[in-house]
Amino acid sequence: MIVFYNPHVDDFLAEPPHFRLLRRRPLKKYSYLIEGALAETGELRVFVDGTISAFIPDRYFSLFPRFLRRWISNYEVRQWVRINNLEGKIKLIHHASEAKGDTLFAFSYKAAVGAFDRRLPDLAGFAQKIFHLSHYFISTKEKAENLKKLDDVILAGDSDISNNSYFRRFFDWYDRPFLVLPFAVAPRFQIRQSFSERETLCVATGTFHNLHDEIPIEKYRDYINFFHLSTYHPVRKLIHDQQATLRNWIVSKISLYRGKTKGSLFSRLFKHFSVSQKAYFNIDIVDLYNRYCYAIVGEEAVGFPALGAFEAMACGCVLIAQREYYAGLGMVPNVHFVPHEGTLASIISAIESLNADPKRAARISEAAVAYVVGQCRPNIAYLRFLSKARLCVEQPNKVGSC
Repeated sequence: MIVFYNPHVDDFLAEPPHFRLLRRRPLKKYSYLIEGALAETGELRVFVDGTISAFIPDRYFSLFPRFLRRWISNYEVRQWVRINNLEGKIKLIHHASEAKGDTLFAFSYKAAVGAFDRRLPDLAGFAQKIFHLSHYFISTKEKAENLKKLDDVILAGDSDISNNSYFRRFFDWYDRPFLVLPFAVAPRFQIRQSFSERETLCVATGTFHNLHDEIPIEKYRDYINFFHLSTYHPVRKLIHDQQATLRNWIVSKISLYRGKTKGSLFSRLFKHFSVSQKAYFNIDIVDLYNRYCYAIVGEEAVGFPALGAFEAMACGCVLIAQREYYAGLGMVPNVHFVPHEGTLASIISAIESLNADPKRAARISEAAVAYVVGQCRPNIAYLRFLSKARLCVEQPNKVGSC
């Protein structure tokens, strides 16, 4: 069985209590893992060890005595359960000995930083440990050095990044198979308008960061120094900055994640902790994707695609994307999506080639929808996750991805 590690401290699985306080919208990108676990066993197994708080930064929380840290963590988890309507469905675990034979699943975003050495004995107590690398571009060196301390850890992510240059720079020690976690696309993402009735333009969606405005900047040094970029999503920034010259091909709905952050330190901190994506979230994204024949969502330079790419495909858009970011997902260039090379010229060329051959575009649209229906709906994605996780555990010497 899967045991989820401190799931209350981020929004990957469900709404965390501090998001409710700050009125931030949780993305819940992997909520299907909770839904799948509940459908499978009727309960969600959660490991809480009192080393991470949803509200209190690590550097302060680690100073508290153990009994107080545990009390705070348990209180936060109870709030997490209440907010997400999980009463009566949670099995709390406070020590690895209570979960013999279970597989621990953690997100490195917060679990692989901070007081890692304090949590190391309990983590090591699990025979199987999966750490998902979402947001691994933050404090990358620290995360890599901490995860290296765990024997037999399995690293996971949204695609196979085994050959990504950034991943290899920091995780060169990792020699086990990489677990590719399937995407899950909600049923609401579907075709509302036939492909032939849409505008033959490309819609561009998503947000991007200006890393030089992030606080504290030290967390982003590894990424900035390696790529010499100010954002995780270079293609999104490229389109955003050049949208005035792209109107014949691209309709841009891309926006800056935090907006302008110049001003006093107080105003910058307020902006940092009160992220506002209202303009982006107020868009009926399903309707938007159904208006256009093509979509470009933009990938992370560290190797991962965006969930929005698959949501666009589910709505019948022909995805225009960089091929290397879809490794391990079973997607074939020019069958499930149309590749570009990361430049505006190559993106425009891809759009013009599709407009020149409407039948080809329609075929790719149909194949994209079939891929999502067959691979990415939540119940299917959960079963694929279990199968892939089992394969990685049983074949630790397997080359490549699971």
